[in-house]
Amino acid sequence: MNPKKTRDGLLSFSNCGTSPESIFDAMIVTKKDYQKEWGRQGYHFVISFQPGECDEDTAMKVGRDFCEKYLGDAYDYCFSVHNDHPHMHIHIVFNSVSRYTGLKYRYVNGDWEKSIQPITDMICEKYGLSKLEYEKSDKRIGKSYAEHIASKKNAFTWSKIIRADIDHAITISENLDDYFQIMKGYGYQLRIGQSEKHGKYVAYSHPGVSERESKKAHRDYSLGKDYTLARVEDRIWLREKKQKTYIIPSMSEIPYLPKPKKNRFQVCLYNRVQQAYAFQFLDLRIESQIRARKDLLHINQIAEEAEYIIKNDMSDFESCEKRLSEVKAEIKQMKDTGFADSEMELTADEVADRKRYEEIRSILAKKEDQLSDEDFENLSDELENLGEKYKEDPLVLSNQQKNSKYETLNEERKILLRILREKPIINSVEDVRTTKSKDESKQFSEAPINNSLEDTPDHKESRRL
Repeated sequence: MNPKKTRDGLLSFSNCGTSPESIFDAMIVTKKDYQKEWGRQGYHFVISFQPGECDEDTAMKVGRDFCEKYLGDAYDYCFSVHNDHPHMHIHIVFNSVSRYTGLKYRYVNGDWEKSIQPITDMICEKYGLSKLEYEKSDKRIGKSYAEHIASKKNAFTWSKIIRADIDHAITISENLDDYFQIMKGYGYQLRIGQSEKHGKYVAYSHPGVSERESKKAHRDYSLGKDYTLARVEDRIWLREKKQKTYIIPSMSEIPYLPKPKKNRFQVCLYNRVQQAYAFQFLDLRIESQIRARKDLLHINQIAEEAEYIIKNDMSDFESCEKRLSEVKAEIKQMKDTGFADSEMELTADEVADRKRYEEIRSILAKKEDQLSDEDFENLSDELENLGEKYKEDPLVLSNQQKNSKYETLNEERKILLRILREKPIINSVEDVRTTKSKDESKQFSEAPINNSLEDTPDHKESRRL
């Protein structure tokens, strides 16, 4: 936050203080609160632009957008735009300990390309800048803990989807009967019951629920206090009275995907992701409404499939089958020939170090979720030290490259197998972009609802949603 590089501090921002001293103190307080003053203290990212491409104000917007998108309020952070070089660049420093969970941030090789690069690409596109290139380094061994924790905290569940449906239905309902008909239009089967503890309740079940849970209904009181029958009725009444008492939470940000080319295969995969996030607002058939909700439960995998197809410019299932055959052949060849070169030229200590290096890599890749923060950092440091010790050793480098290639091929194989297995689903995706109006959303059935809710209309035949 050097004033000589930041226009006397005008090109700096933090979510935890206004000076280097106050920011540092805030970060230390977070560490002390969770008794995690040990290990890695913080992380430093640098975002640089080509000379003359970006001005100070735009760089500030990029820095702010990136920190809000990637770190949010989960970590203490500060960033500064430096104008002391021909190329404008942003320094971002953030605490290693989350101020919400007390968990430590984690980063492993490949996370920049997998989870951070898409964010910078989206932001650069927003401000008319060219996409950034990741500067690779042998020393970057560390999983984005932001992604690690978000994958669990923000993972879609049926409870979350039901809550979002209820929130949306309330915004377009004029009374409780209207609300029930809209929820049935979304595909829900509803049952009203009486609980000694909770009183009158609604149980929601949906055909999109997995087979294992197909008979399970979610009772409204298990969804939270804002989703009980009495509270839903209050919220509808308050909305009609224009009293804004409840903010509808966002489902999630749509993941960044490159634009598909104009062939049906790529468009179907692209639309599948988009529709999963916007299913409440699109003119989808009931079958597609159900499919979109089911897709949300595995949205990261589905987005990965779409991104793979678009980036590799694959045009049909036949090209996927061809590539799968090639990948399987490469994997078989690697298994037949072995990954490592001869170890005859290595000493006993070097052989032991190499085995330890591969052992740690395997632990971090397969058991990361089971490790404590301290164990993860210790193993990461040991791995980094071993990599640094032998980074000039061609045998070690060769082995690392082969293992990395094998892992990449194996991941590609899994993606291709999923795509081919989901062929009927992908082919069923409609190219629907029409947004439902409030009036259209309310045109379900005029039949009154009763306590058994057995009068659910068959919307497959009656209308498109």
